[in-house]
Amino acid sequence: MHPSGYTTAASLLIQLCAADVHAIESYAHTWGLGEYSPMFFTGIWNVTTTLIPLLPTHDVSPHRSQPHQTQQEATDLFTRACALIPILERDYPIVWPVMQGVLALACKTGKVVSSEARDYFEGMTQRRENLKDLPIAFALPVQDRLLEVGGEEGEGRFGVDLAELLQDWEGLDG
Repeated sequence: MHPSGYTTAASLLIQLCAADVHAIESYAHTWGLGEYSPMFFTGIWNVTTTLIPLLPTHDVSPHRSQPHQTQQEATDLFTRACALIPILERDYPIVWPVMQGVLALACKTGKVVSSEARDYFEGMTQRRENLKDLPIAFALPVQDRLLEVGGEEGEGRFGVDLAELLQDWEGLDG
């Protein structure tokens, strides 16, 4: 909830993301993950992509669009969702390139991803050789701010192409 006592769009998104993360963590704690549905990844995907716009930016401005509390809550939830990546990616190889795309998207839009969240991405790039034949044409959701990341907006364009985003990001990263 916003410090003023009113529910804002950002605080509602935080509440919904918290419910998703809590549900996945509770399931894993109660029943374990010996057998689980790949639909777990949908929850992580939804949470992380929803929270990217709420993460703090590298460009700290005195006129913030979200209160500091919201940014901290978004950072904490993003990190908790990322903590679930290693569990899923060992069974579902598509998880790492998609989540690497989420990380690349956050970085290219100037968002700060905590070192704790980044730790869960460690070692993902080394698995690339195992997936040479895996197509990674996957569209990340487009929001107004993200259109500039994805290049030109065209008819039928529903998102930022993951393969293009990863290729651009790797060029910047190393």
